[in-house]
Amino acid sequence: MLFALQMPVAYSWAASQLHFLTARPVQRSHPFLLEVDPLDASKCGAATGGDVPKTDGIPNYMFRTSGTVTRLAEGADSSAAVHDDGVVYEADRVISLLTSDVIEMFQQQGGTAENIDYIGENMLVEGMLFDDFKAEDLFGITPPDSADGDADAVSLKIIEPRPSSALELGQLGDDEGKRQSILSLSALAPGFSGWNARVVVAGRVRAGFKIAKRNIPAPDSK
Repeated sequence: MLFALQMPVAYSWAASQLHFLTARPVQRSHPFLLEVDPLDASKCGAATGGDVPKTDGIPNYMFRTSGTVTRLAEGADSSAAVHDDGVVYEADRVISLLTSDVIEMFQQQGGTAENIDYIGENMLVEGMLFDDFKAEDLFGITPPDSADGDADAVSLKIIEPRPSSALELGQLGDDEGKRQSILSLSALAPGFSGWNARVVVAGRVRAGFKIAKRNIPAPDSK
């Protein structure tokens, strides 16, 4: 009986913590989101009983492997600078990436959080979600009109999730309550604070370049 009484309380807590994740339309299935792209079930077997191509047990149509670098930024103490022709990233430099869904998630907290559009990241990526990245992933960054597998691509290797302690939250002003709320929120899942990546192949990146995963695993045999 005690267990039965506790269940509504637990659900209420989870709903209050995660409601913000359902507020925006998305284009693929996601652990906290219920909306997905329109899907031709006849091609994937979802409604026909046929085998669905999978990777690590996850249907391949749930993966997003590319997006667009929509903004570049450098801190005041950085040795690099953002110019009209982009940023030159040197080999072995560690940079931070953030997906735009995280910015929207923070803004949905309301109040001063609506001012947030930058939290200290070097690259803002659209078209991918925070959990489309993981440690050891390799990504290439190329001009939008380049061919896949371009040998001149700037190459990044994801190192680890960026710690919430690295967030720059100056846009919150002196709202300490909202600052603590955002910091707590950013620690709930890997990628909520962004990702740190090492530059493997150096080169110049401009806003509008495409970013694509390079080490896409082969589909499971089953």
